[in-house]
Amino acid sequence: MFDELLSWLGNNEPVISAFVGLFTLLAGIWGFLGLRMHHRTQSMNLNSTALVKEGSTATSLRRPGFFSTLLNLGLDQQSELEDRISIRTVNIALLALLLINFTWVVTSLFSRHTLYLTVTNGAVFIIGLGIYGLQLNGRAGMARWTYFALTAAYWVLIMVFVGSMRSVEYYLPLLLMLTILLFGKRESWKIIIALGILLLSFAVAVYLQKVIPPLSMLDNLPMLDTVAYYVNLALLSITMFLVVNFYNSLAASSFHNLEEQKLRTDELVKSILPEYVAGRIGNEDTVVADCHSEATVLIATVVGFDSLSERISAVHLVELLGDVFVQFDDLVNEYGIEKVNTLDTTYVVASGIGESGDPDHRAVAAFALAALKVVRDFGNALGHPLAFRAGISTGQVVSGVIGDARPCFDIWGNTVELANSMRDSAVDNSIVVNEPAYWRLKEYFDFAEIESSEGNQLLIREKNAL
Repeated sequence: MFDELLSWLGNNEPVISAFVGLFTLLAGIWGFLGLRMHHRTQSMNLNSTALVKEGSTATSLRRPGFFSTLLNLGLDQQSELEDRISIRTVNIALLALLLINFTWVVTSLFSRHTLYLTVTNGAVFIIGLGIYGLQLNGRAGMARWTYFALTAAYWVLIMVFVGSMRSVEYYLPLLLMLTILLFGKRESWKIIIALGILLLSFAVAVYLQKVIPPLSMLDNLPMLDTVAYYVNLALLSITMFLVVNFYNSLAASSFHNLEEQKLRTDELVKSILPEYVAGRIGNEDTVVADCHSEATVLIATVVGFDSLSERISAVHLVELLGDVFVQFDDLVNEYGIEKVNTLDTTYVVASGIGESGDPDHRAVAAFALAALKVVRDFGNALGHPLAFRAGISTGQVVSGVIGDARPCFDIWGNTVELANSMRDSAVDNSIVVNEPAYWRLKEYFDFAEIESSEGNQLLIREKNAL
């Protein structure tokens, strides 16, 4: 009965090959149209998202190309880097395999005695389309192993069909390379299993080549055999070049993106921490802490925003306070002092806590007077009374960074506590200083002494302002 089946297959080989070729062609058209539909759906979703975000136009978002959609099939925003490499490897390598299968099927239709090649390539083509379906449905793990098994089996069958030493064996390095790309470093045991399967399949192919005669097509056409050898060698070289070039470009792009992300992260760290402190964190110092024998600290509060919250929304209130603090930030840069932190309506700056350790007491006082003017002008423009209260204290300060998840730069010590208490006891639109600060500033500014519940206080004024 087996002989009768082989005889029937031999007699009907052209018809069967034509049917397989037609079915493969229809499957290819169906797969292409399905991918085009997926690409169109993605573009429509992207346009809808852009319309929601922009309100009128989607030109701000770039539509992905057709090849890009195919390459990223199965990816999502949560995919880790190794998973992204694995998924993209399957997609790009599977595309190359499908193109080879499709070319084989079409070419085989014009040759005799190629039924096995036609059926094998047609079946691999259909299964390959199914792997794309697995990727599309988020089953990347199954898609990866299915692709690996399909590639290994296809390689073995082709080796058996064409016979030994016809350059098909040389695809082993390419398959080994793809195996490493399919599985990441954290899946080393999978790499070992895959390499073991691949080497075992190679041994099986070598054995089958000795017991099964190759297709008579190549033996009867020596010229075709020679051409196929060199074409195979050229295809192998081109494929390996494209794979290496693709991942070289991908690595360069990833490195460039990583550098950009690092720069953005460094800028963010520098925006919330003093530059010299940010540099020490970047160098992985375990503890960032310094003691400054003489520093001048200013703690200021903008008064009046609490009553303003009853008239405007919380968002508007935050925007207004942000506008005030942005002007304070500009003054910090202008006078070359350090911004420590902000809390609620409180703004803290200091001098003498920088890398050089040299305090500029005059700059802190000048900042305080300029900030007072900013608050007054802002309140007048807003039509709502705002006031500025500040305390300036000079003395020993400890600075450092606390916390791991959200590191925060801060200062501590009696000098800080004194500046805070003077701020609390200050009257509206006044800047209270302690005696050490007074002796360092009296040459540049005028002062007034007033009585308060906390005792006599020294209020700073601009020179000749009294």
